[in-house]
Amino acid sequence: MNKSIVILAAAAFMLCAPSVSSFAASEPSSSEISAPKPKKDIKTVTFKSNLHCANCAKKVQENIAFEKGVKDLKVSVENQTIVVTYDATKTSEEKLAAAIKKLGYKAEK
Repeated sequence: MNKSIVILAAAAFMLCAPSVSSFAASEPSSSEISAPKPKKDIKTVTFKSNLHCANCAKKVQENIAFEKGVKDLKVSVENQTIVVTYDATKTSEEKLAAAIKKLGYKAEK
């Protein structure tokens, strides 16, 4: 009985195998080919700010890091700077400066 189940399963697999292999080998149609994604335009901007303490830096870090397009963020209380690396196809310097100002800090280029 067990041998007949194995033989039936193998036969079923063999019947399905040619259709699977022909599907995998077929060329995608023009409707299946997706358009290439636009290349990222990565830029870096440094803002001078009025950061007073570690809590100021933490507040900027926690909020600006999640802005759309932000790839990297370095906040320095010592230098009072905010360095943002971002994708220019998703955001701009003006939008980033506005987000920093919304938190209550200066954002001068």
